[in-house]
Amino acid sequence: MPILYDAVQAPCSSIFADSPFMTNEAQSFVDQFAGRQDSAWPGTLRLLKVFMAANGAGGEGGDAIAQTIALMPEDALRPLVDVIVEQLVNDRLVNDIKVSTCSDIAEVMELIAPLPPENIAGLAAFTARQANLEEPAICGVPPKVAE
Repeated sequence: MPILYDAVQAPCSSIFADSPFMTNEAQSFVDQFAGRQDSAWPGTLRLLKVFMAANGAGGEGGDAIAQTIALMPEDALRPLVDVIVEQLVNDRLVNDIKVSTCSDIAEVMELIAPLPPENIAGLAAFTARQANLEEPAICGVPPKVAE
């Protein structure tokens, strides 16, 4: 959440300035997630390893990359993952965001802000299931097609 919020700040600043929630409460909402990053890291790492295994770790040489990641100490891997995720979010989100989307971002943040942070991931997963997003493209990588 903090990375996503930071990424949309610049392109959405004029829209966010008109939203009382975004100007007064959004930062404290996002800060709740920043405080949970350490406890979320083990699950993030497991997800990364599963994703890499399912997607061949990015193609040619992927097995070597997956093996290298598996051998790295978790405390050394985390800063690397943080930088990669931030770069992907900035490259994909900031370059493609339309100003017309900013009011939707502000609205959804205000709607989910009263929920406990633990429930927001569950709500996102539920929404994806309801929208039949069982194998969504993640970071531009299309889902594997059953052979």
